[in-house]
Amino acid sequence: MTTARDRGGRWIWILLGIILCLAAFIRLHALGVPELQWDERLALHRASMPVAQLWDSINNQSASDVSLDTSPPLHHLCIHFARLLGDNDFNVRLPSVLFGLASLLMLFLVGRQFFDAESGLCAALYGALLQFHVAYSRYMRWYVFFYTFSLLSLYCYRRLLDSKTWRAVLAYAVATALMLYSSYLAAPFVLAQMLFTGILCLPALTDRAARAEARKLLFAHGAGLCLAALFYLPQVKGQLVAYYTFYHSGGHAFDFYRVAKAFREITLYFRDSDFAGTGGVALFMLAGLVWRWRGKAGRNLGLFLVWCAVPTLAAFVINVQTQITAKYLVGLLYAVLLLAGAGVMTLSRAVIGQGLAPGSRAYRALTLALGLAGILFILGPNLQYAALYRSWQHNAQRWARYLLLHKQDADSVMFASNRAKKVILERELHGAYRFFGDVAGQGYRKFFYVIGKGDFVPPGLTLVEDMPQDDEVVLFFRGGVVGQAPLVASPGGADVYADDFTTLRFYETVWQAHNVAPDYQLHALSQFTLDAPGRATWKLVSAPGARCRSVAVRFDAVMRGKIRAMRPDARLRLLAGQDPDMLTLVADIDYAKFVTANSAYGQPEATGTSKLPLAATVPWPRSDQPLYVRLEFVPGHYAASIDLERLSFRVDGEAGEHPGEAALAVLGNIAAHTRLAPWKAGEQTLGGEALHVFCADDARHPQGAGPLSWQSAVERERFVTAHPGLPPVAVLRDPDGAPAFYLYDAHLADASLSLPQGREETAAVAVATPWAVRGLAYTGATSRPVVRLGGKSLPIPLSVPAGSLVELNPGGEGLVHLSPRFTPKDFNLYNMVRRDNLNILGDALTCLEGRPCLAEYVFASELPIKGVRAMIYPALRTDKPNYARVFYGINDIDARRVFLDFSERGPLDISSTYEGVLREVRFETPVHILFVGCELSGPGASIRSNAKYPMRIEVLLDAAALPSIAAEASSTTVGQRSETGEPMRLWLSGKPLPLRQVWETR
Repeated sequence: MTTARDRGGRWIWILLGIILCLAAFIRLHALGVPELQWDERLALHRASMPVAQLWDSINNQSASDVSLDTSPPLHHLCIHFARLLGDNDFNVRLPSVLFGLASLLMLFLVGRQFFDAESGLCAALYGALLQFHVAYSRYMRWYVFFYTFSLLSLYCYRRLLDSKTWRAVLAYAVATALMLYSSYLAAPFVLAQMLFTGILCLPALTDRAARAEARKLLFAHGAGLCLAALFYLPQVKGQLVAYYTFYHSGGHAFDFYRVAKAFREITLYFRDSDFAGTGGVALFMLAGLVWRWRGKAGRNLGLFLVWCAVPTLAAFVINVQTQITAKYLVGLLYAVLLLAGAGVMTLSRAVIGQGLAPGSRAYRALTLALGLAGILFILGPNLQYAALYRSWQHNAQRWARYLLLHKQDADSVMFASNRAKKVILERELHGAYRFFGDVAGQGYRKFFYVIGKGDFVPPGLTLVEDMPQDDEVVLFFRGGVVGQAPLVASPGGADVYADDFTTLRFYETVWQAHNVAPDYQLHALSQFTLDAPGRATWKLVSAPGARCRSVAVRFDAVMRGKIRAMRPDARLRLLAGQDPDMLTLVADIDYAKFVTANSAYGQPEATGTSKLPLAATVPWPRSDQPLYVRLEFVPGHYAASIDLERLSFRVDGEAGEHPGEAALAVLGNIAAHTRLAPWKAGEQTLGGEALHVFCADDARHPQGAGPLSWQSAVERERFVTAHPGLPPVAVLRDPDGAPAFYLYDAHLADASLSLPQGREETAAVAVATPWAVRGLAYTGATSRPVVRLGGKSLPIPLSVPAGSLVELNPGGEGLVHLSPRFTPKDFNLYNMVRRDNLNILGDALTCLEGRPCLAEYVFASELPIKGVRAMIYPALRTDKPNYARVFYGINDIDARRVFLDFSERGPLDISSTYEGVLREVRFETPVHILFVGCELSGPGASIRSNAKYPMRIEVLLDAAALPSIAAEASSTTVGQRSETGEPMRLWLSGKPLPLRQVWETR
C-alpha cells in the first residue's frame, strides 16, 4: 500500500489541477484551426453514421469510401455524440482533448501508485507539455482514448494484486474492456498482465505456503479477464474481422534504431534530423530505473517494465502492414513519461538531501520544485507549440476555396474517384455544390472535375487551374453534360448503349440514378457512396418506325477488396420490365457466382479482385411502350464491393425506314429539358445555360419545318473559329455511328463576360425576364466601376489593388480577394500604395538592404468593411531576432496595428512554415478606408508567395446597401466604365454567391 507521504497532500492536488488547466489551455487553443487530416476524416466519416450502422460498419469492415478502419468503435461513438454540439472541427476534436486530459490524470495516479505522488505529478507535467502528447490530444483518433483506458487498466490491475475483492475484480474488468474497445493494440497489454500474474505465481510451484495466495490471484485475475471478455463480446467479431483484414504472418525483425527513432519522436516531436536533446531524458529515465529499484518499488517497477516491454516487443512480432513508429509503441511512451518523472524526483532528492533532512516540509517542497524544474529542463524545445496551431498544409481547404471563389455557373463537382477527394470536399464545401451521386430528371449540368495530376480525364473537359501542393498537383477542369434519356433504340445496328466508363456517356443516357456513378480511375460503374445501396435505371424507347423484340445486356462484374477467410455478401442485381415500379429480376450476382467462375477465388486465403463476364437477354414484349433496365448495387461487409467495368445494350428487332430520325429523337429529348438557342457572333449569354446545335452534314440533316432547329455545318466552322479549342458538350450520332449533331456551350470554359472600357456588348438573357442580378464577380477594374445592364447602371463604390477578385451579393455580403505573387514573372510593384526596400528572391518577398522593408495595399469602400484576414508563408533566419508581420490601418496609412506576428526561433538555422499562418480581425464599427501591409525585419526575413504557397489578403464587406439591377428584356446590352479605364471580366448570377462559405473556409 502507498504511504501517507506517497498519497500526497492538498498541494499536490492543487498543483495537479493547475497542470491540467494549463494542459487544457494548450490543447484547446485554436483546436478547430488545423485542417482535418486523412485519418481524422476516416474516423469522422464513420462517426457521422447512425450508431447501429457505425457499429455494424466497423465490426464487419464494411466497404467504405474511406480506408478500412483499424480501431474499435469507442472513439467513433464519442465523436458521434460530440457532433450533437455542432458539426465543426472544434467539436469533433473535443473528445480527444478531454481524454488527453484524462490520460494525464491517469499518469499521475499510476505514477503515485508505482512510485510516489511527486513522481506522478512530474510525469503528468511532462505529458501535459510534451509536444507528442499535445499533438495526439488534438488529433481525432483513438490514441489518447487508449492512453486513458490502458493506464486505467494498469492502475486497476495493480490494485487487484493487493485487494482481490469483487469490487477490485469488477473495476479491473470494466477498465480492461474499455481498453479493448479503444484499440486493437490492447491485446499485448492484456498479455503483459497475464505474464506478470504468471511470474507472481511461480513460487507456488515449489512453496506450498504460497499456493493459497497464488490461487486467489489466479481466480481474481481470471474472473476479471472473463468479465472483460464478456463485456467485449459484442466486439469479438470485429477483432476477428480486423485480424483477417490487416494482420499478416511474419513480423518485423526487432530494430533498435526504430525504437531510438520512436524515442526521439516522443521526446522531440518536431525534430527529425538528430538525437540532440534526448540525452537528458535518457539520463533521468536511467535514474528512475536504477535508484527506485528497492523494496516495494522493485515489485512495482517489475510490473511496470513488463507492462511497457511486452507491447513494445509485440509491435515487431505482429505484422499489420504499416511502418512501426512512435504512435504504435505506446509502452515506450509510458516508460519515457513515468521513468523520467521518477528519475527527476530521485535526483532532486539526492541534491536537496545534501543540505536538508529528509521528511521536513522544506525538503519536500524544494525536492518537488526542483523535480518540476527538471521536467521543464528536459522538455526544452517541446515548449514551442505554434506549429501545432497552424495546421499541416491547408490542402483540402485550398481546393474548397478555389471552387467557392469560382463557382460562377457550375453548380456540381465530379471526381476521378468516388472516394478520397469526394469525402473531403463533401465536408469542406458546406453544401455549396451538388455531386453526381444522383440523377433525377434530365437537363444540362456544368461542373468542375477535380483530380490529382496523372489521374484519368474523360474527353471533352477544359483545364482551368493547376494547383501545385506539397504531395501532389491538383487539377481543376470545367465540363458540361446534357441528359439525353430516354435511349432511342434502333435494332440491327451498333450497340444502343456501350460504355467502358471512360467518358460522360453514363450521365448522358441514364434515366434515373441514386448513389451510382462512374469511377474514372477504375474505369468502372460503382456506388457513389459504398456505405449505402445504389441503383441506376435506363429507359429505352423504340426509334421511329422500329419494332424491338429484346435487349441483350452484357457487362463485366468485378468484386474488389475481398479479405482472407471471410465470405463477402455484396451483391449486384439486374432487373428489367416495362413497369418501372414492378421490374423482374433477371440476374443476381453474388460471391458464389464469382467462385463458380474462378474456384481459386473461393479459397480461404484468396484476397483482392475477381472479374465475371455476364450476359442476359431481356424480352421487350410491347415495342410501343418503354423498356426499363435497372442495376442495383447492394453494399456488403468484409471490405468487398461489386462494380461494373463494361456495360452494353444491343437491341434485336426490325429497324425503321428512316434511321436518321433516331438522332432527331435524341435531340428532341434534349430540347424537352434544355434551352437550345442559335449562336450569334459577338452575342453574350446571361442568366442561364443555352446550348447551340450544329449539324454535321447539311445534306444528311437539312433544316426542316419541325419544332427542332439547328445551324449548318458552315456556321459550326465559324463557331469553332471564334472559340478555338472548345470541345462540344455532346455529339449525337446516327445508328451507323456517324456524327449527326454537335452541341456546344460557348461559356463552357469561362462563364465571365469580357467588357472593354466604354463599349457595350450585346447579350441574350436565357431565362424569363425581368431577371434580377443576385450575385456578381469581377476582375480587372480597380477603381469605382459602374456596371450597365440595359438602361440601368450599378455603381460599385469600391477601389481595390490591381489583381483583386471582387465578389458581391447585392443586399448581402461582399468579399475582396487579393493573392499577390512574389515570383519574378508575377510580382506587381505598382498595385501597392506604399513600398520600401523590397526585393524578390526565390519566389519570396524580402528586404533589399539591411533594414526593415514593407509592402502596403489600400482598400477603399463606401460599403462598410467588416473584417480582414491574411495568410502568409514566412521564413526567418535564426542567427538573430527576425520577424514577419502583417498589419492594418484604419483611415490613416501610418496607424499600424499588427495582427499577425511571426517571430519564432527554432533549433534550426531557418525557422519557417509552409503550412501557412492565418489571422483575421473583425471590426465592431464600419471601416471605409483600410490599409493592409506586411513588414519584414530585414534580409533575414521573407514571405513566400507562388502557386504552391500563395499569400492572400481578404476583406469582408457589408453589401446590404448595394442595390440589385435586373435585365428587363430577352435581348439587352452589358457594359462598364471605371475611373482608371481598365477592361473588366464580369460574371452575373441570378443566385447569391457562396461568400459565407468562402469566409468560413480557412
